[in-house]
Amino acid sequence: MKLGGRQRLLAGFALGWVAATTAAANELDGRSFHLGGFGTLGAVYHEDEGLRYRRSVSQPAEAEAGELDFSTDSRLGLQLNASWNPQLEAVVQAVSKLTEHGDWQPQLTRGFLRYRPNESLMLRAGRLGYELFPRADSIDIGYSYPNIRPPVEVFGQIPADYSDGLDLTYTRPVGPGLINLKLYGGQTSGAFVGTDGAVRDLSDSKIWGTSLDYLQGAWQGRIGGGIYMVNEPTRVPALSQGLRQTGDPQAQALADEFDGAGRRIGFLVAGLSYDEGPLQARLFLGRLQPDSLTGPSLNIGSLIASYNLGVLTPYLGVAASHSYSEIQPTGLPDSNPQYVALNQASVRAQSSFRNDQTSLTGGLRYDFARNLALKFQIDHLWLRGSNLVVDDNQPPLDDPEMTVFGLALDFIF
Repeated sequence: MKLGGRQRLLAGFALGWVAATTAAANELDGRSFHLGGFGTLGAVYHEDEGLRYRRSVSQPAEAEAGELDFSTDSRLGLQLNASWNPQLEAVVQAVSKLTEHGDWQPQLTRGFLRYRPNESLMLRAGRLGYELFPRADSIDIGYSYPNIRPPVEVFGQIPADYSDGLDLTYTRPVGPGLINLKLYGGQTSGAFVGTDGAVRDLSDSKIWGTSLDYLQGAWQGRIGGGIYMVNEPTRVPALSQGLRQTGDPQAQALADEFDGAGRRIGFLVAGLSYDEGPLQARLFLGRLQPDSLTGPSLNIGSLIASYNLGVLTPYLGVAASHSYSEIQPTGLPDSNPQYVALNQASVRAQSSFRNDQTSLTGGLRYDFARNLALKFQIDHLWLRGSNLVVDDNQPPLDDPEMTVFGLALDFIF
């Protein structure tokens, strides 16, 4: 990270600590106001030449081999909660973290009104979190989970974890537990940064979905699904035109696929969490189904468990992302020099959203003071075509592996 960026980041943390000394809860005539915040000062290091690591497709890959990187995991957030009565509450949250443009411009990540007319219904309107998985409501609050970063194979595919819209939740007892049925929809933000550094703005895309939870004791399970509508479908007109001009039927059929809708991405998710005593475990599964060859056809999943020993909490996890669709050939022979560029462009177009990556994670969390936690983590990755790890080697490595070391200080105030 450049010196200017580091200075801005450290200045942000200094301002955060100043805010921590002045934030307080105030109650007046049944109203409650609280200003608080959270942050992570994180460092990433690896020694795998030619590879650059990142935690999300929404950020550029700045963690290069042999360099200590402070940008990948660091972030600072402030949150204001205001309630006027038991039925009405407002939440506003802003976070400064590495953006798709490589800067630290603060973003409004939450900003909504919550209305509870009774114990069974809750309506929220404004900037809301996706909340796709149970007990994983905000991926920016590092202090709230044992590991340094949520599993990148699962959460790294999400350009932004919020949308501007509405959600409605219905709660009722069922047997010894509770069910929550949620309906939601809105307009999303965020960006996708390709492995070539190109930024694709996903603002004004839309999302609709539903989820069903069952909560009983230490257990919470969730199933859900929905549709993500991309604002601007991925088009490759030059490639499509070149394929058609060959006159080859297979190449022309592939051109028709490239010119398809490319707009709708269906998703299915499931999660199971357990949290009681010293043991905490999370299982997340998901599937992304696009309507085009230039979309993310992915199966994703992760399992992480931690055990609290007091001030020390060791944790272990595994995560994977698998592209289940095959790259469709053009049918044009590489023996003809005129077709080599078309074949290569076709593979690139179909590979941009693919991610075949598996990781094994181990770490230790040390809660050495109130609201302060120090974490050390090691991730070993097996890569078979990743849209998260950038390979600058020429030619690219075949099935590379890499080991990433992480150190983070998490805090809340």
